[in-house]
Amino acid sequence: GGGGGGGGGGADALVIFGMYVKEYGPEAPPANRGRVFVECIDSTPLYGSEAPQERQRALTAIVHGYLEHCRRRGFALAHMRVPPPTDEFSHIFAARTAAVRAKALQHVSHWYRRILQQAVHDGVVVHFQSAPSPASPAFPPSLLSIRDVAAERAYLQLVAAYPDAAAGGGPDAPRERFFVAVLQPPGGGQVTVGPDATELLASEAAGNRKDLVDLCARERLYFHTAAHARHSTRRLTLLLLRSQAPPPPARSASAAGVAFPSPTTSSGAASIATPPL
Repeated sequence: GGGGGGGGGGADALVIFGMYVKEYGPEAPPANRGRVFVECIDSTPLYGSEAPQERQRALTAIVHGYLEHCRRRGFALAHMRVPPPTDEFSHIFAARTAAVRAKALQHVSHWYRRILQQAVHDGVVVHFQSAPSPASPAFPPSLLSIRDVAAERAYLQLVAAYPDAAAGGGPDAPRERFFVAVLQPPGGGQVTVGPDATELLASEAAGNRKDLVDLCARERLYFHTAAHARHSTRRLTLLLLRSQAPPPPARSASAAGVAFPSPTTSSGAASIATPPL
């Protein structure tokens, strides 16, 4: 499997979106082979006059682009999971309280359905199905990490003890949290996953979602305002570039002028206060 994130690193760029995925090619165990699991999708708060509809259209287009990329490479199925409110680590940019996670459950469930409905309409996927649990054979539990399984068990216990509160309450409570999209038409024969020709920026600091979350916490990177996000985007881009670059040569007069700035001299690092959220 592999992971990836989305964002920007220009002078005025702001990170607004992150996504981690796991791709299971021919070498994967049979139960997971030919599948893609969208492990996490996260977005920063809206900035300034940005409209929610604009952000949602942009994020939907990114997800559609990735699903199309997977379809062209030959993956058979794409999986998406709405994390339960008992999952404390279902984020990239900022942790959320249990109350916020419970409120987001219904919103994310409906958004995933709209994403896949539009993907079917646009011909990105053939069709999709959904279920309240991964019990369906189409969503093998082997896709979930140990932490995911623990969060799911805790959620089942919460639902059993407090059905209305755990499910969000009311008739509109989400019944769909596990989505499976079929990427290839029936009768296509054995699925063969081709190599990824995309130019990837490999980074030891972001290859694992927990590593990236820990990095943001350690470096005090916050994204709750445009000013904080602008500073944090610059700093995060620098850190990711550093983590993938080869060791610098011995310091010399010519090399000193192009060396990465240190945290204490990084442009803008001291100009924006970064209080905890």
